[in-house]
Amino acid sequence: MRISFCLPSCNYNIILTREELQQLIDTGHTGVIRPDRIPGLYYDERGRRQECVYHDLRYLDRNGEESVQFLTVNVEKETSDNGQS
Repeated sequence: MRISFCLPSCNYNIILTREELQQLIDTGHTGVIRPDRIPGLYYDERGRRQECVYHDLRYLDRNGEESVQFLTVNVEKETSDNGQS
């Protein structure tokens, strides 16, 4: 599994091999990424205020902390022996 984080879009990318994807299909999980649980509120479709606990995924490095805006999961393409897809 490879991961990357891109600014300014705050896009968190997860790239899985076919074997990791098969493990995900077979077992329901691969690797460990645990977002924080934070309290929050939102307004439902009728305009009523609702309180709930959300998962908050953040990217942290030596330059600071960024909230993840988008999460992308990709599966690596298999390549032939000559390096082409």
